[in-house]
Amino acid sequence: MCTGIKIKPEDGSIIFARTVEFGVDGRCRPAGIPAGKELVGSAPENKPGLAWTSKYAAIGMDVRGTSLLIDGLNEKGLHVGAFNLAEFAVYQDVTTADYDKCLNCFELPNYLLTTTATVDEAIAALRDVKLADMPIKVFDNLHMQFHWRVADQSGRAVAIEYLEGELHVIENPLGVYTNSPNFTWHLTNLTNYVNLSPYAWPQVKLENLTLKPSSLGSGMNGLPGDFTSPSRFVRAVAFQETAAPSAKADDGIKTAFHILNLFDIPKGASVQRAGGVDYPDITQVTVANDLTNLRFFFRTYENSQIRMITMADFLAGNLSDVMQFARTGEETFENIADTATALG
Repeated sequence: MCTGIKIKPEDGSIIFARTVEFGVDGRCRPAGIPAGKELVGSAPENKPGLAWTSKYAAIGMDVRGTSLLIDGLNEKGLHVGAFNLAEFAVYQDVTTADYDKCLNCFELPNYLLTTTATVDEAIAALRDVKLADMPIKVFDNLHMQFHWRVADQSGRAVAIEYLEGELHVIENPLGVYTNSPNFTWHLTNLTNYVNLSPYAWPQVKLENLTLKPSSLGSGMNGLPGDFTSPSRFVRAVAFQETAAPSAKADDGIKTAFHILNLFDIPKGASVQRAGGVDYPDITQVTVANDLTNLRFFFRTYENSQIRMITMADFLAGNLSDVMQFARTGEETFENIADTATALG
């Protein structure tokens, strides 16, 4: 249940942000991968898959301490984010002869972030990869189904989907992304909401009766408000496209987090039940990628303070190993009682 948006501040910077939700604890933690690192993907039957050396450094959010980034950016300003596509994603058929080209769905972002610099390069790289369906050990051997948002410093974004065993690349002009169904379906569904506007309805006169909107906000009347992916996609487009302009990148980061506040899922509001056990969906982390200034921002369910890692600082460390950064820290409350001043 993830929701992605794009913000374009007036200074020309490009920001891609999103929420990350799971019904189980993803133990998401910021991590960094240096250039020059030897990496190996996975193939079926617990065999090694595609092997490569990272060309570019990448920073982002990993899952369960694996250094597998589900969302992040690299030193060239490429962004990749994984989003759930349950019941729709069907990966490629592979044979043993394909194993040296294989990756699993969690490994795809790492491969693209560490080997490609633009959307075009990422698309070309995908043509030579085999994405295989296999159990994911760190997720209790579940078979995960993803699709991906890939974007670069130009602001161009594409949807990457594997449907019926075939790779599909669809231009994403708005940059908005959610989950199932497939991305093209969401674009078609938007046509059902072309009436939405931030402006209030005008009053209507019917003979001797004048009807006025009963409250403020009537322009967005009919905006879907539930947590389903189709509803979140429409809301994300509505809020992204009506947001007041952000002057600079820092303002755009604030705007992104304000918009994504509207998609924050408090514990208990959305619950999945399986085997008699309840799994509450919560917004475990919210992240933003500044592709122009190469900065990664995040906050967590436990701590709404926005924290940042800059690519410049990561590169300055001249690191040779994959690194993890702290995500710990409880919310703090500032007591401002001693700031009281007399009125007038």
